[in-house]
Amino acid sequence: MPINQLHFRAITENDFHLLFPLWHNRELIQYTYHPYMGSLEEAQERVQKIIQRYEDIEAVTLPFLIFKGMHFIGYCGLECQSSDLAEFEIWYLIAKKEHHKGYATQAAQYLTNLAFQQLGAKSVTADVVKDNIASIKVLEKIGMIKGECHIQKFQKGLIKHDLLKYIIHKTDWLAFQKQ
Repeated sequence: MPINQLHFRAITENDFHLLFPLWHNRELIQYTYHPYMGSLEEAQERVQKIIQRYEDIEAVTLPFLIFKGMHFIGYCGLECQSSDLAEFEIWYLIAKKEHHKGYATQAAQYLTNLAFQQLGAKSVTADVVKDNIASIKVLEKIGMIKGECHIQKFQKGLIKHDLLKYIIHKTDWLAFQKQ
């Protein structure tokens, strides 16, 4: 499935109504740092805080909304993990009804390509809950390898999970692109 089938655009303050259904789905956000949103007003405040946070840290890019044609299917982003812009962490959240269609893989590829090709990253990482088998498969599909495991590091509500760190270095990414 070619990556050009999806369209990515930076988040704006008016996008809260698109993001609300994602954040309002407890099952969908169970393995993410995204808090549950009970109302559109909460979603609107959350979007404003996200944009403000990215501006405060002088991020190189805002999170992206993901569209298939005109249809909103999810959102994703990357965050710099080092002061020299050498390492970026990627993340994505795809609407439940759009799972198992390759969209998470395309989003992860888009973000990884952006980090390496345009932002000059030396490595790209992703944190994933050990129980989130679908995301582990996505990360491995784009060439990432499992690094360290942080025992009981991720907590959602009262439940603690092991958190895996996946990584790909630019040299490995270049080799993976040639396969």
